Amino acid sequence: MEKWLIVFKAVILGFIIIWLFDSQLRSESLLFFLLYISCNLTIYLFQKRPVIHIMSMMTIMLIIIGHLFIEQIFILLLPLNLCEWIIKWTERYFPLLLSAIAPLIFIERDLQLLYGFISVISMVQIALIDQYLKKEAAWVEKEDEMRETNDRLTKSLLENAEFNKQLEYTIKLEERNRISQEIHDQIGHNMAGALIQMEAAKRLVDKDQTKAKELLQNAIHISSDGIDSIRFTLKNLKPKTEQIGVQRLKLMIDDFVVKHGVTTHFLYKGSIDLISPIQWKIIIENVKESLTNALKYSGATKIHVDIAVLNKLIKVVVKDNGSGSKKFTKGLGISGMEERAATVNGKVIIDGQDGFSVTLLLPIK
Repeated sequence: MEKWLIVFKAVILGFIIIWLFDSQLRSESLLFFLLYISCNLTIYLFQKRPVIHIMSMMTIMLIIIGHLFIEQIFILLLPLNLCEWIIKWTERYFPLLLSAIAPLIFIERDLQLLYGFISVISMVQIALIDQYLKKEAAWVEKEDEMRETNDRLTKSLLENAEFNKQLEYTIKLEERNRISQEIHDQIGHNMAGALIQMEAAKRLVDKDQTKAKELLQNAIHISSDGIDSIRFTLKNLKPKTEQIGVQRLKLMIDDFVVKHGVTTHFLYKGSIDLISPIQWKIIIENVKESLTNALKYSGATKIHVDIAVLNKLIKVVVKDNGSGSKKFTKGLGISGMEERAATVNGKVIIDGQDGFSVTLLLPIK
């Protein structure tokens, strides 16, 4: 508020100086100007409330004395200073206008119209500035609340991330325990049985070769069953290639959403088991580059990532709802996507007509 009041006071003061310019300025007038400027500077330099009230009262008294004993036109400085002082005591604007206009009945007739105009302008300006400052304070308070909410959500997100890490670690421990138990229950018993059979065969090899051969054959069968159990267990533990690819891509997209807050939808259809590991690598890297470009250049709020396995092609489309661009230059990002696709005889198609879309086409072997 201070800078606008200073400007308005300077305008009124300049008007008075121009008004008195035709007549020779008396030393009393110059002294009045100096005292008036000093009082106002003191008000704005010292932010302590008692000092402000005392200097405001002194300024008002100075204006009245200057009007009565030096120049009548000095009364034009009264409305703005009076409104500025009263607004600090009340938020109601009617007493403000009343206090500014009240001295009108004691002022000479030739200054009444000008004084009334300045009084109304002063009251309106003070009221507008006061409303603006209240709204600004409300916005600042709201911004602080939003910042606190953001900090709280960030803390909650970090706590959730820590919880997810602990959960992931716990799941790994449980999986290790399950594998260990399965090996102990099945493979361990088989190997122990085979070892007992071979030990017995060793003792009978000189006494009863037929029985020893029978025991060795049993040990071979037991060992064979154990090897089959190992293969079966490993086969069940090893995830399918398509599951690894989909999960890696989904984790990358989820990480993108958490970091940047852009709504991103991921869909896939068709026989995704036909996608080879090298193709998954190209898909994930190209999708990541496309998401980064959408974030940087298109100003998108929604992004769709679709994978469709067709008869002879794998089609991957990354499309956003951003501004798009009919003309664009290929940077390192797009060139890199094209080069990666070309290594497996694939192709990249860019379209900026409706939003921005990147289509990756890969042949099915």
